[in-house]
Amino acid sequence: MNEERRIRLAITQGDPNGVGFEVIFKTFEDPTMLELCTPIIYGSPKVAAYYRKALESEVDYTLINDATEARDGQLNMLAVDQDEVKIDEGQFTVEASEVAVKALAKAAADVRDGLADALVAGPVNEQGFTFKDLHFRNQTELVAQLLERHARKVGQTEGQEAGLAVRPLRILTDENLRVAVLADGTELRDVAAKLSQETLSETLKRLHEALRRDLDVNNPRIAVLALNPEGGVDRQPGEEEQTIIAPAVEQMAEKGVQAFGPYSAETLLAPEPISHFDAVLAMHRDQVLAPFRLLAQGDGVVLTSGMSVVMTEPGHGACYPLAGKKQADPAALRHAIYLATDVARHRANYEEPMSNPLPKLYHERRDESEKVRFRSGERREGDRREQTKDSMQQDETEA
Repeated sequence: MNEERRIRLAITQGDPNGVGFEVIFKTFEDPTMLELCTPIIYGSPKVAAYYRKALESEVDYTLINDATEARDGQLNMLAVDQDEVKIDEGQFTVEASEVAVKALAKAAADVRDGLADALVAGPVNEQGFTFKDLHFRNQTELVAQLLERHARKVGQTEGQEAGLAVRPLRILTDENLRVAVLADGTELRDVAAKLSQETLSETLKRLHEALRRDLDVNNPRIAVLALNPEGGVDRQPGEEEQTIIAPAVEQMAEKGVQAFGPYSAETLLAPEPISHFDAVLAMHRDQVLAPFRLLAQGDGVVLTSGMSVVMTEPGHGACYPLAGKKQADPAALRHAIYLATDVARHRANYEEPMSNPLPKLYHERRDESEKVRFRSGERREGDRREQTKDSMQQDETEA
C-alpha cells in the first residue's frame, strides 16, 4: 500500500438516538483528522443536520451519492436513507435501530468491494440491535453474516463450492493492552460447556494471527486466563485448567505460538504482570471488562479480526443518557479511526509479499541431468562423498 495515500474510511452514524453524530462532529472539529484519512459518513443527512444544529457544531460536510465521489480534505456524507427519521434522543426505538443497520450494511459492502479501505462502526445499542425482527448480538455479527452471505452467493455463481465461513474475533484494545474473549456473548453458566481444547487452540491461533497481521506484532506473547477463580498455575488448578487449558497452551507453544498460562485473573490483570504480554485471552468477558477499563482509563476500541473487511468501533454503546447533552467524549471514536488506518496499512503490508510471489527458480524437467544444478547443499555434499569413495576404491584396485 502507498504509505502517502490517505486511507479511505467508511464511518457509520450509529444509532440516531445516541451519541453517534455528536462524537463524529467533535472528532472532525480537529482539521488534522482530514490529513490522516478521507472519511465517508454513512447515514441520514437529515439526522446529521438535526444534530449539527442541536450541537451548534461548525463542522461542514459534503453530500455524496456514491463512495467513488468522496474527496480528500473534506468530510464526505453518503446518504443511505433520505426518508424522514423520527429522532427520540436517549431512547431505544426499532426505527432507529433499523436505520443504523442500513448504514452499517452499506458501509460494509463498500469496504468489501474496495471502495473504502476500512470500516469504523458508530456506536449502537447492542441490547436492541435489530432489523426486521432479526436480532444481532453486536455489529460484528451482522457484518460477518453479510460477508458470508456474499461469499456463498459469489461461490455459487462461479460454480465453486459454497459455504465459506467467516469467523470473526473481537479484540478489545488500548494503546498497551489487548484482550480477546473465548466465549464472548455466552451466558456465564454456559461457558464451561463451550470450553474445549480444540476451541481454545483454534482461538489462540486466530488471536496470534491477528496480532501479527493486523497489529504488526512480530512474535506475540499471549497470556491465557484460567476459568476458575483460583485456577492459575500458581494457585489451585481446577479440572478445566488441568485437562483443557494447560494442554491447549502447551500444544500451541509446540507449534510456535508463544502462549502462557493459565493465570488467575486477579494475578495477571495488574499493570506490572500484564506488561509482559502482547494480549490476553480470557474465558468470559466478566473476567476482563472491568479491569480493562480501569487499566486503560477509558472504553477502548474493539477491533474485529478474521474478516476480509478491516473493522473497528468504539468500546462504548449508544450512551443514551448522554445523547443531545453535548457531554459525549469522542476519544473512543477518534482512537477507532487511528486504529482502523493503522490496521489497514499493516494488513496490506503483511499480505503484499504473498500477492506477487517470486517465480520458481526451477521447473522439473525430464532430463535428470538438469536437476543436478538445483540440489541442496547436503545432497551435493553427499554426491562429493560418493565420488571421493569411488575414486579411492579405483586407486586401490589399480594399486
